[in-house]
Amino acid sequence: MKKIAIIGGGSVGLLFSSYLAERFDVTLYTRTEEQAQVVRREGIMRVVGEVKREASVQARTLSEGMAGEDFVIVAVKQYHLEKVLSVLKNEIKDDIPVLFVQNGMGHIHKIEKSVHKHVFLGIVEHGALKTSINEINHTGAGVTKIACYRGNASYIDKLFEKPVESFPFMQEIEWYEMLINKLIVNSCINPLTSLYRVTNGQLIHNPFYHENLKIVFSEIIKALRITDGEAYWTKVIHICRQTSLNRSSMLRDIEEGRETEVEAILGYVLQEAEASLTAVPSVEFLYKSIKGLEKAGEEQSNG
Repeated sequence: MKKIAIIGGGSVGLLFSSYLAERFDVTLYTRTEEQAQVVRREGIMRVVGEVKREASVQARTLSEGMAGEDFVIVAVKQYHLEKVLSVLKNEIKDDIPVLFVQNGMGHIHKIEKSVHKHVFLGIVEHGALKTSINEINHTGAGVTKIACYRGNASYIDKLFEKPVESFPFMQEIEWYEMLINKLIVNSCINPLTSLYRVTNGQLIHNPFYHENLKIVFSEIIKALRITDGEAYWTKVIHICRQTSLNRSSMLRDIEEGRETEVEAILGYVLQEAEASLTAVPSVEFLYKSIKGLEKAGEEQSNG
């Protein structure tokens, strides 16, 4: 495998492009021509602490079309996925492996309908902050976990053949367990930090926020029909500590007046709660609060 397509010029797309370009022939597919032009001209600047490194990456808009790719990584937000799936269906052969790295679980029913034979799911445990159209701040080193959703699992081995320093991949066996772990973390941390406008660490350092974190977690566990939540709670606390100074992606979306991924995260939890006839008043409150903040931001930008 030589050619990798990365769809999405957000923080995850820029981070993947900057690292994988060290080993592969990478093309970044962006939404705007402006971003594609800047990346072609200046490359992607990756900042890690005090160190800056430029990665030379090909770039073009998704509307220009795709061709000749050996592997596709889809790094757009959930709400842009429908358009991307349409492009993949029309322009990428159905035997080309595709990796989806979205938050939440809302994308699963969409991916089920895709025509591609070899589909992989991933979760990104890196901290990344997009600081300009072609600059990414790698704020926290982590790992990208990948599991096979359907097809030939050996295709993913190609990504492991040429390991990139500081950007490891880890293969998981069960995609559902992998995504549920990330969903619980995102469902607990992202909406609360967005509502309180605080960094992740404040959810454990502030005793009142911490109590609400416990309440939200307990409702989510019940909605997902998980009987023993101890390991999941340990994971939530670990992530709060590990990313103590980080602002969640949902909080950054709210601050920038962008649509959030609350539908794919808390929306999925609410669907599961309805299916299991579980009352989740705190989750409902959080969901409506984030939707309200979205609407307020939208009205402010339009006004």
